[in-house]
Amino acid sequence: MKISFKPLSVAHFENLLKWLQQPHVKKWWDTDVNYTKEAIQEKFMSDMV
Repeated sequence: MKISFKPLSVAHFENLLKWLQQPHVKKWWDTDVNYTKEAIQEKFMSDMV
C-alpha cells in the first residue's frame, strides 16, 4: 500500500466537508463547529498559497 499526501486545493473542499460532517469524525474534530461550504472556504482558503 502506498500513501501519499497532496496540498489541499479547492477541488478537495467537497470531500473535506463530507468528511468533517461524519459522526465518527465530528466526535473528535471541531465538535463545536457546524461546517458548511462557506465555512470550509473561509477556514482553509487563507492557508492556501
